[in-house]
Amino acid sequence: MRHQICSVLVAALVLVAYESRAADEGLTPEGIVGTWVLSNGSCADAKAEFVTFRGNGAVESSNGGMLQAAGFWRLADGLIKLNVVASPAFFEEKLKEMEGQFHAFEINLTPFNVKDTTFEAIGVLGQEVRRATFTRCTG
Repeated sequence: MRHQICSVLVAALVLVAYESRAADEGLTPEGIVGTWVLSNGSCADAKAEFVTFRGNGAVESSNGGMLQAAGFWRLADGLIKLNVVASPAFFEEKLKEMEGQFHAFEINLTPFNVKDTTFEAIGVLGQEVRRATFTRCTG
């Protein structure tokens, strides 16, 4: 029953994000390239969580100055599709015992409320769903 409720909630969140995104102009490959700080972090705060999308399709995520995930990104069907290598401990606190072990993950981000220097996204990794605000870092 709990799994069914979670599945319905995930579907509802993705649908709301997709509908909100439909009114936006959306992201372009050129527009997403750069470094973004997540969830109200500050670009000047070295301890913040950052995602860098490179023009060659590479992506990296760092937290507190430590590389947490690296891989490739692409835009497809309005989604930001990430294929990264990371430790499961990066995604879930209760998996801390897996720190130092690395696995491949596919993450789909549904962007919405897209503006010049910010966008929001719902991220889906397996049954995990997270929402984040991305703010472009300049300079």
